[in-house]
Amino acid sequence: MQRNWFKNVARRARRRLGERKLVVALLLELSKYDLLREYIGKVQGCILLLVTMPSSDESQAARQGFHAMITMLYKWQRQIISGIYCSVSPQCPSVLVLVKLFENESINLRANAVKLFSCMVESRDEATVLLHVNQKCVETLLKILKSSSDEEEIVSAMGTIRYLPKIEQITQWLLDAGALPIICNCIQEGKDKDLQKIKLVENSVGALCHLTVPTKLEWQKRAAETGIITSLVQLLESGTAPTKQLAALSLTQFSKRSQELLNFILGLTHPHKTGL
Repeated sequence: MQRNWFKNVARRARRRLGERKLVVALLLELSKYDLLREYIGKVQGCILLLVTMPSSDESQAARQGFHAMITMLYKWQRQIISGIYCSVSPQCPSVLVLVKLFENESINLRANAVKLFSCMVESRDEATVLLHVNQKCVETLLKILKSSSDEEEIVSAMGTIRYLPKIEQITQWLLDAGALPIICNCIQEGKDKDLQKIKLVENSVGALCHLTVPTKLEWQKRAAETGIITSLVQLLESGTAPTKQLAALSLTQFSKRSQELLNFILGLTHPHKTGL
């Protein structure tokens, strides 16, 4: 009965533009209650209403819609993310709204948007992700990693980078935005054993895989200069199972250009011993 009521409310709001703001305000209030939030999150019409309204209305109601949508989606992401993607085309502004919220002044709202976007990137195919990720998006993720004090947001931002499609253009954006030292620093300093730090190291090692592909020797050289190879070897013993697998992947990629990298490293430490 409750779900039918929410469906009817959403349908009425779509047909009567003048009532949209009232409906968004109502959904915002109702979403404060866990049980009702569950019902709202499972009704695609309500989600689509909240997602599409901001494209045509920058009012307070639209901002409330952003907040309600992020609250519901993050709270019930496992149940409804797949439903959203199945019910709308890739051009739907749902992902675009999340990307837009990366620069929102509300720290909590931005953090939730980053967390949800990370889940979406992890669960979607490359073609869909590429529709919504551009250079500005990558640069904003790096800014969040540099400035955020929210550990969960940092972990999620790094997780997003980890799961971005491994194509040359995205990797170049990462390098240009200064991703390499940030990623390596998270790996090398992530020795604490709390769950957030462990996950951050895992995501950082996964993100590093973008920069160790054997087809790009210059990228590998830049990574090797940071001393990250030693850290990766250490993680083969001390890391979690996923971290060990990811560390092994990067080391394998390094090994495919081992002679060139050896000459490069020797050139850095012993300039007169190159050409071995």
